[in-house]
Amino acid sequence: MSIKTYALVDCNNFFVSCERLFAPHLNRKPVIVLSSNDGCVIARSQEVKDLGIPMAIPYFKIKDLIAKEKIVIFSTNFQLYRDISSRVMNILKEESDSVHTYSIDEAFIDISHILDPQQFAVDLRKKIMHLCGIPISVGIAHTKTLAKLANAAAKKMPTGVVCITNEAVRLQYLRDYSVGQIWGIGRKMTEILVSQNILSAYDFHIQDTSWIQKKFGVVGVRIAQDLRGVDAISLRNNEDIRKSIISSKSFGKKIKDISIIKQSIAHHISSIARQLRKEKICARHMSVYIKTARYSKGVYASGYDSVYFDTPTQDVFLMTKMAMEKIEFMFEEGIDYAKSGVSVEGLIEEDGCTQINLFKEDINPMKLIQKTLSTLDTRYGNNIVRLATEGFTQEWSAKSQQRSPAYTTSWSQIPICK
Repeated sequence: MSIKTYALVDCNNFFVSCERLFAPHLNRKPVIVLSSNDGCVIARSQEVKDLGIPMAIPYFKIKDLIAKEKIVIFSTNFQLYRDISSRVMNILKEESDSVHTYSIDEAFIDISHILDPQQFAVDLRKKIMHLCGIPISVGIAHTKTLAKLANAAAKKMPTGVVCITNEAVRLQYLRDYSVGQIWGIGRKMTEILVSQNILSAYDFHIQDTSWIQKKFGVVGVRIAQDLRGVDAISLRNNEDIRKSIISSKSFGKKIKDISIIKQSIAHHISSIARQLRKEKICARHMSVYIKTARYSKGVYASGYDSVYFDTPTQDVFLMTKMAMEKIEFMFEEGIDYAKSGVSVEGLIEEDGCTQINLFKEDINPMKLIQKTLSTLDTRYGNNIVRLATEGFTQEWSAKSQQRSPAYTTSWSQIPICK
């Protein structure tokens, strides 16, 4: 049985890199990207990290520092980030038949077939930079946990590539890597290990397997095996069905009008239904919620309710109708609502969603409509057709005062050379 070799490809400071792609004058300048509603920092350039600004810090706490250091800020632009991500991932799929997209900016690829992994990674970095303009780091190892470790080291290297398939190199990196940095080891597990004077990845991987099993179960054992070079952690294939889909967003201002709240809920459902159609899956049940800001000076209120479908569905009309009924029930007059959201769970393949009726011909007009919506989404882009319930002004939309254009997905926003 041949030994597996994995490369973990991680886009460096991805959201910032996407913004710099269309604003190259910002290279080597401090840049941050803010979360939905311009709430907190979710991406930082290296220059910002060097200033000591932590991830997830609220924007209002660093306004003075931003002004002092002339930091450029952007509101999050997921439409742009998703498109750039898909371009990077498509290149990876050209290089390997086995690609697991771990996150929007990160993927494991099986490169067991590559004779010279180091040179492959160097060439891959050049290719992605040339075709997408995005810098990447590549960590190479015989297991996924070691590839994660190698990638963390690669980010600090000028070459952007670290390969730890050599046994002596593996042991050296394990000694240099603190136990709290190991992929899959959380805060509580770290506290237990440190209390036992297990401080490095090397210290952890030499522990007795039965002790690890007793303390941390099968998850801990698999992490240790991975660190030992035994491929023990499997990843879901890209085609596996996820457990849930969530769409939620804070409002750009406090909302008291139920009609506007209904628009936000309808928008969330349209987004979820689109994803259900795209992934060819249906939902068994749906949850809807609205709530005020937790730390607001006014009355705190929240409403939450669930809908269970007789037959698993991806029908945007049915989902919207039932959600509107729930909102009518949970809405309270005079309350300043700050956020709404919808989630669907119990997801199954759409082929298993239809109940067979022996007495009727199998012609489902709603299924034909869903298929038409999917065709329109593919041909003309999302939101080309929308429910009237969603409205058109989106008064509830989150604040995104510094959002960049949708350079790659909107004809009206494509840059023009003058």
